[in-house]
Amino acid sequence: MRRRIDLDEPNGEPLALAGILARVHGELLDLGRCADDLQAVIGAIVADQPGRLEIDAQVRLQAADALSQRIERLAELAAALGAQAPAAWTIDPEADGHLVRALSRLGAGRGSAEYAAREEGECELF
Repeated sequence: MRRRIDLDEPNGEPLALAGILARVHGELLDLGRCADDLQAVIGAIVADQPGRLEIDAQVRLQAADALSQRIERLAELAAALGAQAPAAWTIDPEADGHLVRALSRLGAGRGSAEYAAREEGECELF
């Protein structure tokens, strides 16, 4: 089992590019699952509508499906790049604070069994 690097408190050790890409891959997989779930919810709502959707609405629903497919392709790209990244390719976590903050958000519970989407954001439908 790989240990998780705590990026909130960088220890100065270089971060392997392959590990970073693995985190990006995991995040993209999770986003793809969320997009698929959202598409299913939208589909159920549309199915309950009494009339036929106008062509503009149909095109927008097809765009939701395309979104899932594009996210999946990006996830595959991140995985392929990570698999080919030489072990010597590392990034200094102290060189750029923006990078460290962005990386610390990856794998910070998202996609894990403990993470619940309801903990983020709000959705007021009624």
